[in-house]
Amino acid sequence: MVSDKQLAANRRNAKRSTGPKTLAGKSTASRNALRHGLSTPSKLNGPLPLRYEKLATALAAGRAPKADMARLAAELRFHLNQIENSRLFQLRMAMAAMDTSFPCPGIEELEGRALLALASEMAKLERYARRLRSRLSKVMKALDAN
Repeated sequence: MVSDKQLAANRRNAKRSTGPKTLAGKSTASRNALRHGLSTPSKLNGPLPLRYEKLATALAAGRAPKADMARLAAELRFHLNQIENSRLFQLRMAMAAMDTSFPCPGIEELEGRALLALASEMAKLERYARRLRSRLSKVMKALDAN
């Protein structure tokens, strides 16, 4: 149970932490989830690359009423490929950070930090990939249900 003193302190602190007040601050805060682009709505990312447009067309073939679902499946596939590219980039960056061709004191600690950062980034990317694979599976089942 929280003491009365602690409860009063919590209430005082809560009054100070109410988020951004200015338009600039609100604008910045509204883009917090857009850092890497993986969780943005596809309409913010612009048109799909041509090969994914072709995929959407192929998925929609013979399923005219389901063209929107076919496009969504292509978008999800596109985002999954973005995640794979991001994973490869993160691995390359970690390998470059752990390049031991220039030995220096304390390199083991730096390597450990690089590995922890890599593990954290990989876990985040896997969370997005898992969601996308689940959505893609549902969309594909809906497309096949004719």
